[in-house]
Amino acid sequence: MWTSNTRQWGSGTDPTSDTSSGTGPVATVYVLAGTAASCQFTNVPNLGKLTTTKDFPQPHYGAPTDPTAWTLRAISRQAFMANPNAAWTDFTSGQTRSLGAQTYLLDEAPQPGYELTGITCTPLGGTAQTLRREPVDPARPELGEAYQWSLAAGQQVTCQLHNSVQPGTLTWTKTSQSSDLLAGSGWQLTAPGGAQLAVVDNTGQPGYAGADTDPTPGRFVVTNQPWGSHRLVETEAPSGHALAQGSTELTVTATHLAPSVAIANDPLVFHLQKSGYAHPGAAEPTPMDGADYEIRLDDGGRPGGPVPGVVVNPTAGVGRFDVTGLPTGNFWLVETRSLPGHALLPAAVPFTVVSGTTALPLGRIDTPRQELTWASADGFTLHVRDERAVQLPWAGGSTSPLTYVLAGLAIIATASAAGAMRSRLSPPAAASPGDPLSDKEMR
Repeated sequence: MWTSNTRQWGSGTDPTSDTSSGTGPVATVYVLAGTAASCQFTNVPNLGKLTTTKDFPQPHYGAPTDPTAWTLRAISRQAFMANPNAAWTDFTSGQTRSLGAQTYLLDEAPQPGYELTGITCTPLGGTAQTLRREPVDPARPELGEAYQWSLAAGQQVTCQLHNSVQPGTLTWTKTSQSSDLLAGSGWQLTAPGGAQLAVVDNTGQPGYAGADTDPTPGRFVVTNQPWGSHRLVETEAPSGHALAQGSTELTVTATHLAPSVAIANDPLVFHLQKSGYAHPGAAEPTPMDGADYEIRLDDGGRPGGPVPGVVVNPTAGVGRFDVTGLPTGNFWLVETRSLPGHALLPAAVPFTVVSGTTALPLGRIDTPRQELTWASADGFTLHVRDERAVQLPWAGGSTSPLTYVLAGLAIIATASAAGAMRSRLSPPAAASPGDPLSDKEMR
């Protein structure tokens, strides 16, 4: 004979205990009369559900922001404290996993160029909560700090991990060929998207508001730059130096956020080209050797003393000189020795060296006779032409204009003296009536 007996077991710590609350599991067991029944109950944990997502707040600085490229992860605080090298549970962005009711550490597999800056968790039907890093175990500081969330039984929560993109920092130095820093250069920086930024050297001058954050003269640091290739072009050279040729590339990547480069400048070199008439019958001037020059400072609109550090040296090529060490400013060209058979320039030649930003660095050239001096089309060569010296019939040589004047005066004086002597030795001329001088001589 079969009989049935319905018993209800509680859901407390003793699964075999009776309960009168009606909340425990209910089972109906049929047993044969006179026999015994043995029942086993298996408890299934009441799990919570954790969803993780990825977020990239602005600015992105041109970096990739694909959430699917990231691995998010969680581990129970208890398991981590027992073994800091224990495996974490991985998530993709938007994935949900069922986890036991425990406190969890939340993190991600890091990627270069990004920083995990915060986590926000929002329970289903609840309000968002911003997590902060807290010690895993205050008694064990070696375990560090972590973002933590206590997942309750049956709770559904979504945690969003926020990543900031790390910007690029561009650094470059402007140096001489001997690696000394040079102050005063200017640049145009073109970003990967084409945006242009003018950068002026920050030398610590009061009120500077430019993009260079380093006050060291000749050293540039420009921050908060996007990822990608940046093109750097020098627009103003340091005084006394030529512009750097072409452009320089600085590339920001996830693994190379702070590219740097040293850019050296050559000294600014001007040229003098001397020409004259190779022989008395020459119709056109040609390059000739034999002249010497000095570069003088401007002293209130007239030639002053020599320019310190400036060198004028003959170089390869007939009648050609190189001028090095000349800074920007106003100067005078003075010819100290003319070509053989030629006259010195009639006056010093004022000229202005302007910034290397222009195609004519020599700037203004003022001459009493323009055909004697002129600049080349690129502005780096000053052409100087000497005129033939005045030829004295009995000498056939050359000398300076002052000598010509003195010689002429000497000739006039000699002629006058000879005429006076002839007057004294010759009989007086017949006087004209009414001529006072004749009357005086006669008396």
